[in-house]
Amino acid sequence: VGILYYRWHSARQLTQSDSASAASSVNGLSKPRRRSVAVLGFKNLAGKPDEAWLSTALSEMLTTELAAGEKLRTIPGEDIAHTKKDLSIPDADSLGRETLVKLRKNLGSDYVVLGSYFDLGKEGGGQIRLDLRLQDAGAGETIASLSQTGTEEQLLSLISNIGEQLRGKLGIAQITQNDAAGVTASLSSNANASRFYSEGIAKLRLFDSLSARDLLQRAVAEDPDYALAHSALAQAWSSLGYDQKAQAEAKRAFDLSASLPREQHLWIEGHYDEAIHQGDKAVEVYRTLWNLFPDNLDYGLRLAAAQTNGGKAQEALKTVAAMRKLSPPASEDPRIDHAEAAAAESLGDLKRQQSAASAAAEKAAQQGARFLMAAALYSEGWALQNLGQFRDSMRVAEQSEQISKSLGDRTGVSRVLNLTGSALMSTGDLEGALKNFQAALSISRETGSKQGMSTATNNIANVLLVRGDLSGAQKMYEQAVSLFHEVGDKDYEGYALNNLASVTTQQGNWFTATKISDQALRLFHEVNDKDGMAYALVGVASALEVHGDIPGARKNYEESLNFARETGDKSIAAYATYGLCHVEALAGDLSTAKKQCLDALGTRQEMGDKATIAETRSRYAELLIEEGQPQEAETLLRQALEQFVAERLSDDEIEGRAILANALAAQGKTVEAQCEINSAEKLATKSQNAATRLKLQIVAARQRARTDTKVNVKDRLETVRIAATKYGFVGDELEAELALGELEMNSGKTAAGRLHLRSLQKAAVASGFLSISRKAAAAAK
Repeated sequence: VGILYYRWHSARQLTQSDSASAASSVNGLSKPRRRSVAVLGFKNLAGKPDEAWLSTALSEMLTTELAAGEKLRTIPGEDIAHTKKDLSIPDADSLGRETLVKLRKNLGSDYVVLGSYFDLGKEGGGQIRLDLRLQDAGAGETIASLSQTGTEEQLLSLISNIGEQLRGKLGIAQITQNDAAGVTASLSSNANASRFYSEGIAKLRLFDSLSARDLLQRAVAEDPDYALAHSALAQAWSSLGYDQKAQAEAKRAFDLSASLPREQHLWIEGHYDEAIHQGDKAVEVYRTLWNLFPDNLDYGLRLAAAQTNGGKAQEALKTVAAMRKLSPPASEDPRIDHAEAAAAESLGDLKRQQSAASAAAEKAAQQGARFLMAAALYSEGWALQNLGQFRDSMRVAEQSEQISKSLGDRTGVSRVLNLTGSALMSTGDLEGALKNFQAALSISRETGSKQGMSTATNNIANVLLVRGDLSGAQKMYEQAVSLFHEVGDKDYEGYALNNLASVTTQQGNWFTATKISDQALRLFHEVNDKDGMAYALVGVASALEVHGDIPGARKNYEESLNFARETGDKSIAAYATYGLCHVEALAGDLSTAKKQCLDALGTRQEMGDKATIAETRSRYAELLIEEGQPQEAETLLRQALEQFVAERLSDDEIEGRAILANALAAQGKTVEAQCEINSAEKLATKSQNAATRLKLQIVAARQRARTDTKVNVKDRLETVRIAATKYGFVGDELEAELALGELEMNSGKTAAGRLHLRSLQKAAVASGFLSISRKAAAAAK
């Protein structure tokens, strides 16, 4: 059973803007560095809650005004909001030298603008007085203090006048009429739209995507031509997991962005290309931005993210290398390490991912950049888990969870709960895993995140499946598939479909399982997810194997293994190798089967997944029994059963006891063999796994043939054969036929027995079950 993790998508920006160098060079282009400015926000002197939106509105408008003409580099509002939260900086009239130094280090800002505003109310004619200070972040000094007054309807004019004065203080040329027109086009003249937009992005930056969505919908209702509001609404929909709705809003934003300033237009275009999965176009847009403005590390980081998400992780690593060649402190920005970790993850280079994520977390900790630190620790935990270092993974993930809690980032908490739940599951703590997944589901419901809800639902189903509750798992997987489909997430829908196929196979409906796996495989091809393709191919192979298509099963397992090796995913590689072991055993090639089984066991031991280690030992024990080494098989089986019992893996325990009964019977320990069968039969009364029940029934019938009447045993085997035929389980059908033939031979009906066994021998050869064919030939003699 594959576990679906909730990955942090590196394309979403985190925190910290760049710290520009004296000169920047990108792809051979060298340009002088622009001075940078961060508009930190304004204190609401009146303290009226209904006027709090003005702080964000004034900050955004002034940032847009100062960016016009491309002479100054402005720090994105999202980065500022996160950094203020990181460093616990409140809205203030001015800042001290120590705080300014921290802001310069974290934001890479030469200057900061901050201050206060006072709404005079109706008595004052609806006037708003804005007082601001321009401070030098490096020197820790105030350069200028400015004031301006205007009404809410005159905010555009107020900001334009303030911007003109600030440019004068900084010695920057005034903007042209065309630049001014671009500023006007990017803002809304509708006061209500401006208010809802400002309130919406403030919520969005603090992870309240549900409230942000509602506010931003009101903004675009007030002003349908407000490009920035549509762009922000697209981000809100994406954060909630609604890909198709996000695409629609991103397209609307792009369609309205033609008259916006060049940087804004290209930024919105890049987001649109990403939303509609046009990875190559997004890469070119962000490359254009970075070539035009090589002093803006945000553009280099976005380029690397687009390359990684577009399946060009090697190019992303080249972009990472180029960013490291910038002059300090830009070259030391921890976001560069985080970008490297994302690219390494895409390439399946887990050790590099872990190392880069760890470096990002350490640098972020030194800066006090908690948002980035939480994301980097999550990435490191993900890498450690896939490396099989589950305890270390949980330790790192718990640090990420605590930071996210302190920041009020409930989405981050939910994400980590899914990660730690998966790690707990791998160590055998199913109760702990279920608790984490249920907590993640609860948070996602409260925050309105369909993406989080679907992921947690899928992971809960994984626990139910491992416990043998197939009907419960089926219902949860169907819910997960529906949720992923609703939000348009084809990749995760594919994983949920493949899990559903696994349940369907175990329930005995191999035909439906094959159709579901094929559907998952198509989705993975659409999004070019090679890990997903490898995972889906295991599901297809498993269903074909059950149906008796040995060559088809082998082909799909081998293709899966090739994909898994290409991506470096050891877990899926182990599943494929384990499947090949069973196929080769059925095909009669015991030596190859043993090699495949030992390869799978070695990988699983390296990863430390106790349940799959026990599963593989149980399979290897079967091969030892085939080779006449039942005593060695008994030792392995008892080790495996300890784990199955400890984790309450009832279906695995049933099968393990059935195999152990065979090992004991081969040693002449008939009474002990019957005890194992009795224990397994008690568990089987509650089992929903058709294949497991049939396997036990065949073993039990053979055991009873030694003590019971032949008629009763024959009736039991006929019942098994009919059931196997009904389910389409070819291997079990042939195994039941073999047991019937052996029974006839042992009961003195040698002529009928030989005829039965020779017919079986031909059928088994035709199906590729050479192991059963050989056993039939031996029994006929």
